[in-house]
Amino acid sequence: MENICLGIKSDLQDFVGQAEQSDDVTMLSFKYKGTHQKSLTVDAIISNVDVVLDFINEYLESINCDMKKQAQLDICIDELFSNISYYAYKGKVGEVTISINQINNDVKITFEDEGVPYNPLVCQTPDIDAVLDEREEGGLGIYITKQLSDNIVYEYRNKKNITTIIKEL
Repeated sequence: MENICLGIKSDLQDFVGQAEQSDDVTMLSFKYKGTHQKSLTVDAIISNVDVVLDFINEYLESINCDMKKQAQLDICIDELFSNISYYAYKGKVGEVTISINQINNDVKITFEDEGVPYNPLVCQTPDIDAVLDEREEGGLGIYITKQLSDNIVYEYRNKKNITTIIKEL
């Protein structure tokens, strides 16, 4: 960025030549690291999981996401969307909004629903070393999601469950 300012200063000096400076010259350069966020709202029914995965994968492919990381995110997305579909609305149909954006070298995927408040992060970590027949049911999908994402955050705000996963690209 310093090179940009130096280049502009040089061009300005070439332009004015030997003319006397008649005013102050101030330069400001900044690099925008903004994001292009995309969102999709669908009914929270299990048959829409492929629609959600297609939406996410189209975005990931557009930013040249590594295929291994894309596959890991697909597992996380399938798990989170499935949980919302099965449990958030207690047998009724509600909506879920999925947003995705890239921030620097991370991709951030957020799920928002107005279902029953539920923090998936308080789920007890399953004993993955236990014999299969002795394991308690539940928790394995969230455990895997925690392992495959670099960060997962839950909050309940404005009567919405908001679950966000972040994955370093």
